[in-house]
Amino acid sequence: MCNGLRQILARTDKVLSSRGNKDIYIFRGLVHNHQVHKELLERGIKDIINDIDKIPKDSTIIIGPHSAHYKEIEMISQKANVIDTSCNRVQRVINSAIELAKNNDKIVFVGSREHEEAEIIRKHIPNLIVLTSEKEINILPQKEKLGFVCQSTFNSNVYKKIKFEVHLKGLNASFAKSTCKDVVERQIAIEELCHMADIIIVIGGFHSNNTKILTKICKSKNKNTIHIETASELNADLFKNIKTVGITAGASTPDYIIIEIFKKVLAMNRNKKNNFLDQINILQNYMRLSFYTISLYICRIKYKIFTKL
Repeated sequence: MCNGLRQILARTDKVLSSRGNKDIYIFRGLVHNHQVHKELLERGIKDIINDIDKIPKDSTIIIGPHSAHYKEIEMISQKANVIDTSCNRVQRVINSAIELAKNNDKIVFVGSREHEEAEIIRKHIPNLIVLTSEKEINILPQKEKLGFVCQSTFNSNVYKKIKFEVHLKGLNASFAKSTCKDVVERQIAIEELCHMADIIIVIGGFHSNNTKILTKICKSKNKNTIHIETASELNADLFKNIKTVGITAGASTPDYIIIEIFKKVLAMNRNKKNNFLDQINILQNYMRLSFYTISLYICRIKYKIFTKL
């Protein structure tokens, strides 16, 4: 899990512990992970609300990391106490688009069409152009000034390719640096991991955009890639004739789920030569201390565990 989401969940914990008699709701989701949302509901979050009209008066509303349009926040604050946990890196994307719109004819958002960041920017810039790959640049106007922003969790290589193709076509364009540094580092690291492992396990919510992008990158480099949410989806048949397992996770995947999956991978391979189960404690310590800085780790089923920081 990225450091930003850790801080947001820690802040949510404080809100829950000091809520008194007030009901607490989340506006349009907090984390792209079903397990985390389920846990929050069990711990006292009343519900997840998508419609402002359905927000109860005098309740507490937590605005998630993907933020909301400022007018929506104003409307919510008129009827409820607002806790805004907007991610700074998401805000940078939105603010970059608004700033670029002052000096450019068209704004181009590189990312998923239905992503929250695209939806918020559309509310500021209704004629927003969205590109999902470099293959779509032919739809761009040829004679207008273009300002580009990239979804914070999108594939950084796609953004680079679009930038290259736009300059190659001689278009008048400017590009904002808006991708999340942690996500970019994870994407770079995963490409190396794909060449080193016989199977890649990507852990994260099936609706998590950055996890889906990680999976897509992995499958392009290593066809033997699976995307799972929990350890229950693993079975021993996956590891037949496998010597090296590569494990990575999306930015919204909590550490405890990764640890559970790692333990299950080890348990399913207890009968392999040169048992290395004693080393699991070392890796767990690394994960607890600084997992968000660990972009990948590999377990050598036949030989040993090693980590790459």
